[in-house]
Amino acid sequence: MSLRARVGMADAGEQIQKHSSMLLWFGFAVAILFGVLLYWLRCRHRVLYGAAEIVVALLLLYLFFFPEFQGYLALTWVGSLGPV
Repeated sequence: MSLRARVGMADAGEQIQKHSSMLLWFGFAVAILFGVLLYWLRCRHRVLYGAAEIVVALLLLYLFFFPEFQGYLALTWVGSLGPV
């Protein structure tokens, strides 16, 4: 492998690392903004916030007890007891 090819591969690795770092910072900023939105909702609209908490809790319970999803490699549904 030539030196030029090695340098090109190193540049590509650096670009991927910079891109993933930017995505991490973007995700962090979105999480902070989402937290501020939820705090505002909790302070201003307590009934909506409480209803949203109940809906999220029920959704998480449903996902916990019925974790079925479509398998990625096979075209079958996968559940808690394995492939269905």
